[in-house]
This record gives sequence, C-alpha cells and structure tokens, in this order.
Amino acid sequence: PRSTLFPYTTLFRSRDLAELRDDPHAYSALDEETVRLWMIDIADALAYLHSTGIVHRDIKPGNIMIDSDGMARLIDFGIARRVSTISRKKNSSTIGSAPYSPLERLQGQADGTQTDIYAYGTTFYSLLRRKIPSVSGREINTLRTSNQSIEPYYMNAYRTMMGDLENIQDEGLREIIRSCI
Repeated sequence: PRSTLFPYTTLFRSRDLAELRDDPHAYSALDEETVRLWMIDIADALAYLHSTGIVHRDIKPGNIMIDSDGMARLIDFGIARRVSTISRKKNSSTIGSAPYSPLERLQGQADGTQTDIYAYGTTFYSLLRRKIPSVSGREINTLRTSNQSIEPYYMNAYRTMMGDLENIQDEGLREIIRSCI
C-alpha cells in the first residue's frame, strides 16, 4: 500500500482535500510528490468515468477523500450524468461548484468531459497553492442579480491563477495543470 511511501498517512486518512488544504498541520506535511500521486488516482478515475460516457460535474477538493492506504478517491456522484443526457440548452443555473468551474459553465453552457478536466486542474492548483482558484458562487449570484457580466471577474481570477502556476516547483505538475485549465 501507498501508506508505506510517506509517513503522514494517519494525518491524511479519511479526510477530503479541502480539509487538508485548509489545515496548517496537514498542509505543511504535503509535498508535490504526494499531490502528484493523488492526481494520478483522480486522473485514472476520470478516465474510467469518461470512457463510460459519464461526467462527474462536481470535481473539487471536498469531493476527493484520502483512504487508509493514502490513495485519493473521487466521491459524491449526486449530479453526475451521462454526457448523452445533458441538455445542450443554455441554462441560467450553475451546476457544480463555481470556483472550480470554467467560464462556459458559469455562463450557462452545457457540461462535458472538458468541464471535469478543467475542475481537475483547478482542484490540484488549489491544493498546491492553497488558494481558491476563481470567483465564488456568492459572487456569481451577486453579479447575476445586478445584471453584471461574470466574464471580467472570472478572467481576472483566471489570469491570476495562470500567473501563480509559476510558483509550483515541479514543472511537470505545472504543465499538467496549465493544460487542464
């Protein structure tokens, strides 16, 4: 089991990545190699889901748990759907978690596998940089209520995130995240 690879398994066990990101004791124990292993676990899960025509639609740190062996596990399939059943009509409601969603979704466009891939990239950016990657759901609702465009706020957050990628030490991780987002 992977638990023998790093000494912090008991600190991580049965916790989601949002808890680990926000816990100073757990976060200080994380290194890029551990995060890379978790990225592989979730990439494998997404590859399987997408190969069967399913989109998770809510990839975020809170929906990834670390098991007793130190493996990352994707959870919460409550809004997962077959790609073939997702409406292609523009929708005014936001599905999933806004900070991990691409602009197209926030503007009401349909989900697909690329939405999961974008959320995967922003999830691991969030963990490595200990930051929320984009605008919050509350900010989006405020913008919609006042009939303001989401795009300028989103693009500002996106540019900040892209610039901040340079602070990730491992060039390979940086490039994977950049290609996802």
